[in-house]
Amino acid sequence: MDDSRNVFFVFLLITIVMAISAISFCNGNMEVLCKESERRALLSFKQDLKDPMNRLSSWVSGEGDCCSWAGVGCDNLTSHVFELRLGNPEGYSRYKLGGKISPSLLNLNYLNYLDLSNNDFEGIPIPSFIGSLKSLVNLDLSQAGFGGVIPHQLGNLSNLRYLSFENSYERLLKVENFQWISSFTSLKFLDMSGVNLSKAYDWVQVLNTLPSLAELRLLFCDLGHVSYDLPLVNFTSLSIFDASGNQQFGLPKWLFGLRNLNALYLQGVSLEGPIPFGLANMTRLKILDLSTNYLNSTIPQWFGTLHHLEILHLRANELEGNIPSVIGNLTSLISLNLTRNQLEGKIPESLGNLCKLRRLQLRHNKFSGSVSEILEILSGCSADSLEELSFRHNQLSESFGQLVKLESLFISHNSLKGMVHEVHFANLTRLKYLHASGNSLTLNTTTNWLPPFQLDSLILNSWHLGPKFPMWIRRQQHLFHLEISNTGISVVSSNIETVDFSNNSFSGSLSHFFCDKIDQEQNSFVQQIYLFLGNNLLSGSIPKCWTKWKTLSVLYLENNNLVGVIPSSMGNLTDLWALNLRNNSLTGELPLFVRYNTNLMTLDLSGNKLIGKIPNWMGTSLLGLKVLNLRSNNFEGNIPLQICDLVNLQVLDLARNNLSGTIPRCFDNLSAMKTTPALPSIYPYETEEFYMMPDAEVCWNIYMWS
Repeated sequence: MDDSRNVFFVFLLITIVMAISAISFCNGNMEVLCKESERRALLSFKQDLKDPMNRLSSWVSGEGDCCSWAGVGCDNLTSHVFELRLGNPEGYSRYKLGGKISPSLLNLNYLNYLDLSNNDFEGIPIPSFIGSLKSLVNLDLSQAGFGGVIPHQLGNLSNLRYLSFENSYERLLKVENFQWISSFTSLKFLDMSGVNLSKAYDWVQVLNTLPSLAELRLLFCDLGHVSYDLPLVNFTSLSIFDASGNQQFGLPKWLFGLRNLNALYLQGVSLEGPIPFGLANMTRLKILDLSTNYLNSTIPQWFGTLHHLEILHLRANELEGNIPSVIGNLTSLISLNLTRNQLEGKIPESLGNLCKLRRLQLRHNKFSGSVSEILEILSGCSADSLEELSFRHNQLSESFGQLVKLESLFISHNSLKGMVHEVHFANLTRLKYLHASGNSLTLNTTTNWLPPFQLDSLILNSWHLGPKFPMWIRRQQHLFHLEISNTGISVVSSNIETVDFSNNSFSGSLSHFFCDKIDQEQNSFVQQIYLFLGNNLLSGSIPKCWTKWKTLSVLYLENNNLVGVIPSSMGNLTDLWALNLRNNSLTGELPLFVRYNTNLMTLDLSGNKLIGKIPNWMGTSLLGLKVLNLRSNNFEGNIPLQICDLVNLQVLDLARNNLSGTIPRCFDNLSAMKTTPALPSIYPYETEEFYMMPDAEVCWNIYMWS
């Protein structure tokens, strides 16, 4: 008996010691050091990478624990490296990793999580050896800049549960068949959005064999042959399916067999006619998005049976008739978007039953009635939840103040007119977005009005706000997007991400805004900045203090009275992708710093007094350029042949200069001009007017490209 008791106490003591050790270990009281072989593998991996912002600066040779390096995760018990989280969370171009993927990763035998998302590997193929990392459970290569055919060797990763190739809809990656995916029996998440699947005719049949697949995203994949019938629908575990942007997809019948589906996104898939009745049986749906199609019926009564719907988006179709009152039965509804249809009549009173409704978007329809009637309907239980209201009507009502949780109010481009007073906003303490441009409204407030809200975004173009800059806007401490063009005001505020002060009466030097004010406030912008100061009365030279504006992405100073040379200090604007200095009186040659602004997509220096030759480097350094406008300057000499290397160029205007010689025949290489334009959205011109160069002294007539 004593022996058994002693054995028991020894066993208990060992158990307690082991438990204390484990607790100490998990609490970090015992140091976890990574394996030397794995540390060497990581250093070798780093050696082949481009890391312009030194994100991996903690990865150093010599002594040190690689488990503490940025992006590296180790198992607490074995100290083996099992995670590499090297995605670029901010998405800023300067933080992107690039280069090559070293096969030294194969020495990380226990790696089960690899994230290289949001980097830029400049179109190199996905290394086939990744298929040998057989412990991988999570592989994220989304937005990483890989190109070519996805290697079939990845099919060896039979333990995968998460796989993403989401490719920003650029179709750099492609898949020719899906057979290699058939081994992913544990896969729960698959995103191949933007991957070219036009030749992968077997995608439905293969995915139908994956028993665990819960979320499938195939946006903008050029899906070609779609099987409209399946003998047996096996992937019934699917709860989220998104095939938006595949214009030939339609609505195959097998989708109606996915009875467990919670979310169905079919934007822009060329649906025609009435809304398909088969959807009425998908009673578990929480999200249904059929936006941007050609549906031309009324909204059917059977929608009232989809009681679990939380999001219903039918935007940009050709729906007609009234909103049926049965929509009021969808008491779980959070977001209802019926924008851009042909709907008419009055808003049904049953919408007042939608107590959870946060977003109601009804703009661009033919609804009748008044704003006050809508707000009366929404002033019941939904007034406590409604955050975004976007509609189209004729007059404002003081009832806005009843919607105490409203965060977004979009009433731009209506027929609203009259005075807006402080009382309209009295209770809108949560308001963050106020977009109301394109109306005939005057804001009448006291000088010392202190709004109850702090806005993130304010758009009041064409309101009467001047002549003084409104003090209440100065008091908006969180404002990052401001558009107040055509408002007759005259001064500036800081910490804003998008600023549109165009078409006002600002005068004087730019130095006060770009230099004195920023230095005085000791402010340095960290977000991307879009700044529009065109069509004012600004004068003097462009200042030289750009070190605190490194995140400036868009700068528009067109149609002012600026003089002097373009300063070389603008080379600090490494994130700049749109520069518009059109119609000033700037002199000198094209500045060399432009050569190093490799992110530039839009460069407009037209209507100045610039001299010299068009440099050869313009065609070798600015390969992303889509818009180049040098019209109406004093450039001379030949057009450099290197311009023909700008394969993305869609707008080229060299008219009204002193150019001579022949137009390069290689202009036929400018293939982007042959396709439908996809210009930067802020560029205000149509492309057709820029194809010709009528005032150059040439020896060969330019022709129109077919």
